[in-house]
Amino acid sequence: LKGEDSSTANFGNVFHTAAEILDKTGDVNAALTAVLDSGVPCNEMKLIEALTLLKLTNRLPPALTMADGTPGIEIKFRYLHSTIKTDFGALNIYLAGTSDRIHIADDGYLEFLDYKTASDFKEASQRTKIEEYENSFQLPFYFYSAQRAGILPKEALALIAQKRYRTKYIFVFYSGQPCRITKINFQAYDDSF
Repeated sequence: LKGEDSSTANFGNVFHTAAEILDKTGDVNAALTAVLDSGVPCNEMKLIEALTLLKLTNRLPPALTMADGTPGIEIKFRYLHSTIKTDFGALNIYLAGTSDRIHIADDGYLEFLDYKTASDFKEASQRTKIEEYENSFQLPFYFYSAQRAGILPKEALALIAQKRYRTKYIFVFYSGQPCRITKINFQAYDDSF
């Protein structure tokens, strides 16, 4: 991971795995046990604190049931965007990624959610990190690709047609005392992006 030391990268990977298990089971202990049993090193106390805070501060609705019947948690997608002719033959260009979570929020909006972890503990550093993602193309890219990959159910496509969708980042700043969670919502994108 660019610009991050291995302990930060490890915590981010472990946290994502644990958050996925927590989302599926609702059980902090099950999530913690699964990641600790994997043997990947991490700060266990910070992981417990971050998972507990995540569960207490994020009352999320059930994950969306995708077109294939699977829950909208850690959804992998791959979409053939175009094919380019080269001197060596055809080159297929795929758009692919993994969205952390897709659900319909309590207000009826379709939400694409992504977790971000960072070790920044100073408020100014946290603001800078959040500002970096405010201009990121990651979630619009996921939204665009997921629509075209055929993974979304009809109810989600209907909400998109009505411009009743948004994307959300949940930042987990884990090195401070205590951990801090910040949520940022982005409303519907212009179709030209």
